[in-house]
Amino acid sequence: MHSELIQAIITIVAVTNPLGNAPIFGQLVADLPKSSQHAAAARAAVVVLIILAGSALVGEAILKLFGISLDAFRVAGGVIVAAMGFGMLNGKHSAIQSGPETEESVSESIVVPFAMPLCAGPGAISAVITISLAHGDGGAPVTALVASLVGALALYAVLLSTVALEKFVSPSAQRIFTRFMGLILVAMGFQFVMHGVKDFFFPA
Repeated sequence: MHSELIQAIITIVAVTNPLGNAPIFGQLVADLPKSSQHAAAARAAVVVLIILAGSALVGEAILKLFGISLDAFRVAGGVIVAAMGFGMLNGKHSAIQSGPETEESVSESIVVPFAMPLCAGPGAISAVITISLAHGDGGAPVTALVASLVGALALYAVLLSTVALEKFVSPSAQRIFTRFMGLILVAMGFQFVMHGVKDFFFPA
């Protein structure tokens, strides 16, 4: 159980990629007061938590609704996670092109665009649903929910640190971390695929 939880936490932290995405957040909120920057960091973390936890809770029901098997989704989710990992290894990442013009537009212009495509996009959603199905054992997806909470807290901590220490974080350190997380994602993705294929051809 502990090893499964640790693996799930590492996967969620990897797919949300806090350190790799935080510099973008820092640039977006650079012109806002410190209080607004901190509020934006908190809201971004909450939005990510809601997306991931919601996916963990209703993911299985959605799969049943569309008649998708657990093994098929494990394979598909693993492929998506691995593809994200390969992209990170190659140094590819998304970027938000424009920031907010006023403090009042923080939630609309920063938080949602930052959280959804960057931190809790399709790869992260696929990963958390896959974790939920793999470790749910028919009950509440505790492992996926705890991993989502830890991932959101890690994102919040990194965003706050970036706001405070942005000028001290070198681009090379960000690139190294992004590639390291990419390697982890590739390994996790292949593990999801292998488990799905194994369970499909050799059901217990």
